[in-house]
Amino acid sequence: MIQPVSTESPTLGIPKVTLSKSHLDDLDVAGRISLLRECCQQVIGHSREWVDAACQAKGIPDGSPSRAEEISTGPIATARFLRLLELTLRDIEEKGKPILPGSPRSNNFGKLEVPVIPEKRLYDSLVFTGFQAKAIMQSGINLENFDSSLAPQYRGGEKSTGRIALVLGAGNVSSIPATDSLSKIFLENCAVLLKMNPVNEYLGNIFEKSFSPLVNRGLLQIIYGGAEAGAAAIELPEVETVHITGSIEAHDAIVWGPSEGRNERIDSNSPVLKKVITSELGNVSPWIVVPGPYSEKELAFQAENIVSSITNNA
Repeated sequence: MIQPVSTESPTLGIPKVTLSKSHLDDLDVAGRISLLRECCQQVIGHSREWVDAACQAKGIPDGSPSRAEEISTGPIATARFLRLLELTLRDIEEKGKPILPGSPRSNNFGKLEVPVIPEKRLYDSLVFTGFQAKAIMQSGINLENFDSSLAPQYRGGEKSTGRIALVLGAGNVSSIPATDSLSKIFLENCAVLLKMNPVNEYLGNIFEKSFSPLVNRGLLQIIYGGAEAGAAAIELPEVETVHITGSIEAHDAIVWGPSEGRNERIDSNSPVLKKVITSELGNVSPWIVVPGPYSEKELAFQAENIVSSITNNA
């Protein structure tokens, strides 16, 4: 088992980080499926503790309907994600490739659209009634080569060597630090150093238990602290890639440096961060309102969705 990182250390030393990467390289599909099942069982087993901690931190009383949001956006969302990952890997193991919820098709702009929601093998049609989601592929991905682009690292294609990723956890939705870390581990072949957001660092101990199968194998390590701890972790030579879920201000400080001279660095495309970074930033995505006709009830429903999204990311 890897040892916890002390944020008092000026270098935030990461014990056994090399061993973590070798564990990833040695894990086959069956081994990863087993890990996912173990994690799902642990998440379910600690779900009440997870929800109780979130409600206590937010002042939500026992019996309040508001607890439902903490349940659905916390352990349920995480368990669903684990189940989706398991289904995908089982598809690869049994059928040779992931099974999609629908058939890809080219849209009017020549881009390939791939259905992702609802997933027919889960309860998506009930939970996401009336919703559909499609992923639009980048240029160059078409019906002819799409199949070969699906999970090549799991299907005999070039396998990426294990890396170390720093995940700067989100503070607003409790499942996001977990699912971001799971994405890096199982989709990108990265061992993860997860820095909890100070807003919800009370979940760290629960995550340690919920994801103990990953922690015990050196695939996940959790640290704490504020902006200084995050900045120190980013500079660790062992960290090869960074992911942040947070604000555009935090992202720009990481990528482009201090506010003094930042605009000049942006204009000259001279980031201070020399590592690969991926980002999910609050309230930077556009909402596209398609012309009607809509009923008053439908408009009110969509308006609530937009307002809820903005508030949740404020």
